[in-house]
Amino acid sequence: ALALFPSMGLSLNVISMFSFILVLGVVVDDAIVTGENIYSHRVRGSDGLTAAIEGTREVALPVFFGIATTMLAFVPMLMLDGASSTFGNNIGIAVIVTLAFSLIESKLILPAHLSRLNTDRRSTNRAMQQLEKAQNIVSVYLEYFLTRVYQPLLQRCLKRRYVTLLIFICTLTVVISLSAFGWVRFAFFPVIDSEKATAVVRFPAGTPLVITHNAINKLESAADAMRQKYRQDDGSDGLINNIISTLGAIGGGEERGATNLGRVQFEVNQSIIKDSGLTVHDLTKEWRERVGVIVGAEQLSYQANLFDAGSPISVQLYGKDRQQMQLAINKISDFLNQYDGVFDIENSLQDGKRELKIQLKPQAEMLGLNLQDVTRQVRNAFFGVEAQRIQRGQDDIRVMVLYPANERENLAHLENLLIITPSGDETRFADIATIEWSRSPSSILRSNQLRTAEVKADLDPDKVNQGLLIEEIDAFTTDLLTRYQGIDHTMEGQASEQKEANHALTLGLIGLLMGIYALLAIAFKSYWQPLIIMSVIPFALIGAIVGHLITGIGLSIFSIFGILALVGVVVNDSLVLVDWINRRLAEGRPLHEVVAQAGQARFRAVLLTSLTTFVGLLPILFQTSTGAQFLIPMATSLGFGILFATAITLILVPCNYLMLEDLHKMKQRIAGHIINPEADDHSTSS
Repeated sequence: ALALFPSMGLSLNVISMFSFILVLGVVVDDAIVTGENIYSHRVRGSDGLTAAIEGTREVALPVFFGIATTMLAFVPMLMLDGASSTFGNNIGIAVIVTLAFSLIESKLILPAHLSRLNTDRRSTNRAMQQLEKAQNIVSVYLEYFLTRVYQPLLQRCLKRRYVTLLIFICTLTVVISLSAFGWVRFAFFPVIDSEKATAVVRFPAGTPLVITHNAINKLESAADAMRQKYRQDDGSDGLINNIISTLGAIGGGEERGATNLGRVQFEVNQSIIKDSGLTVHDLTKEWRERVGVIVGAEQLSYQANLFDAGSPISVQLYGKDRQQMQLAINKISDFLNQYDGVFDIENSLQDGKRELKIQLKPQAEMLGLNLQDVTRQVRNAFFGVEAQRIQRGQDDIRVMVLYPANERENLAHLENLLIITPSGDETRFADIATIEWSRSPSSILRSNQLRTAEVKADLDPDKVNQGLLIEEIDAFTTDLLTRYQGIDHTMEGQASEQKEANHALTLGLIGLLMGIYALLAIAFKSYWQPLIIMSVIPFALIGAIVGHLITGIGLSIFSIFGILALVGVVVNDSLVLVDWINRRLAEGRPLHEVVAQAGQARFRAVLLTSLTTFVGLLPILFQTSTGAQFLIPMATSLGFGILFATAITLILVPCNYLMLEDLHKMKQRIAGHIINPEADDHSTSS
């Protein structure tokens, strides 16, 4: 897989490295199924070479299609756009390529190794003898569980197969309701602590530098107080290492040199904060409380997330009337203020510098003056008009003609300014125009020739369910804008990113299910048996959602990645089980006997594949590094989902097989009644 990375445009980074850990448990599934079957042949007395060939050949079909369905499950991740695509491409490609090579290894290299395995040899090494003793103990307890617990339970479930299916359906409904009603919170992108906290302050355009500087000092003082609070006993820096201030910019070169902008950051000591029980978001919350309100600031926002996929809440308005849009934005801001977990509310309709607006009196039109003539002469008087250019060596000097400085200092001079009319006469400015102070917009944003304005805010995912809140905001804004003509809105930020991702993943899921069905239909030469195997897919969601509830992790886009991967992985065990049933039925054995024995015969392989997948994900589940936090929700969905899928496979799949046969018998009875109804009536009367 690594050898192919350069040709696929991938690098060895945190996401791709953790993708290898993610696939670690999955990649051995086909090897376990093959190895377990070869071992079964050896136990029955076959020699090594024969066991390797027959054992591999026997499970070749389910193993190949099992890996193919798993690879197919990661394809939807390659269909994403925007911020999600960075993660989807790295995870999807790394896993798909790794699984492709694991198939080659399990079909060609592993059987050659296992053909030389001596199952009768006992080790003389003391440590190995202890290990063999532990293996025997586990084997005894496993056999006890298989015969005394699982087999009787399966027999009861097979007799009451429709009740069993109803129990699974009810459980699935309850678990999905936990997410739908907010018991398991959902945030499109998980909140992941950065290694620094940032505060950005913005004043109206034209604000004197001293006011911005005072605000920066206030933010610095609060951060420094926190640094002193969390300082180590030996006097060295504790949680907070460095405090960095920027005056005149907020990063990225935006409006660099502006007197109304400022930013303060502090860096967090990662080795200490992990032992303190605090998070960067906790420190940011304390920082916000210490600073309080900065009077006159249009924006005061705090950021502690590692990755910014847009504002968690963002409402964009479109219209022509700025005043109407301002009123609507104020209403939306008031609505957001009602929620305890919503903060840092701001909007893009920010006033710029103060300006004088000139309006003409009726007398101006009588003299033949228009607004353009008047404003041009005012500009020439106060800013100047170029009279000539003088060349001095390589320099080009412009000679500007304008009023003397003492006549440009107050508005009285503007009112007494002489304006020349088209006829050449002169008139006072105050006689033909009026002036009034106002503020111009600092910027005008347009989309499709319409003015746009945005209201955005941050939220605390522990207090607010993002998905439900966005639905409420969308409904409120839709109702609100019925009172304002000519204004429309869209949900932007993470909501827009989520909408695009959901669209891509929905299409990918539909394609995935169709692809899995096609592969299984080819493998089993049946249109009905693939439905038995795929019936476990919706019930695997139970384990994924319950896993998030147990670990306290909210659902996110990466949880959906894990569920997509789960779709491909859970099919494997069901596929092996159904293939075993088909082989035994082909030998002429009774249906109920074969179905009852299928779980017992494939119990070890199903259990091992599930446990290795879960154990392979443990390094991610217990990982505390910043880079791994993105994949923990994905590992939670896949790990806990596959554990629950084990029970589904071993109980529900045999029940579904018998229910499918019930449907076939019902179909035959209905067909027989339609073809020969008299025979059916005669048999009934008899």
